[in-house]
Amino acid sequence: MTAGEQGHQRSTIRCDIDVCWEVDEPSWAPSLPELRDWVSLVLAAEGDTCLAPETVPAGGVEISLLFAGSSAVQQLNRDYRQQDKPTNVLSFPARSVIEHKRMLLGDLVICPEIVVTEALSQGKPVAVHLTHLVIHGVLHLLGHDHVDEDQATLMESIEINLMASLGHQNPYASWHWEKQQNEQESKHA
Repeated sequence: MTAGEQGHQRSTIRCDIDVCWEVDEPSWAPSLPELRDWVSLVLAAEGDTCLAPETVPAGGVEISLLFAGSSAVQQLNRDYRQQDKPTNVLSFPARSVIEHKRMLLGDLVICPEIVVTEALSQGKPVAVHLTHLVIHGVLHLLGHDHVDEDQATLMESIEINLMASLGHQNPYASWHWEKQQNEQESKHA
């Protein structure tokens, strides 16, 4: 490998995920390895851009993922974002060094009830919608946002590319899901 090729390789950031279910774990819940894969995908794609390599401790990063009910998520949304309503995902960046020489990248809070409601209304499989929301939340932990149009366009393009790398459709084009679902139904009719 030449020095030039070496410069184009992305570093691998070790990631631990602490998962907690405050609500009953649904049958569609992803496994810990699946969650880790989704987070690792985002870190591999955006970690070098958003985290200076010298700031990542040898132990890597940790993300806490809480699945909570709509009233708990509504309270967090009200307290931290001044929006008195439940939402699908909340992100709380931390970037603080914790035990075992790891960086707590932050906390994600996901409301399974909202995930299911949105997936059904958008005609998407629940697991695919959850994948998108985990990716979306991790991008927030890395510093991405969608406050203005340019930021939103960049963040959405990253999400679309990451979802495509997992074999999923553009998460923002619901008509793809409806068309795909209608085609599936007509094949089985």
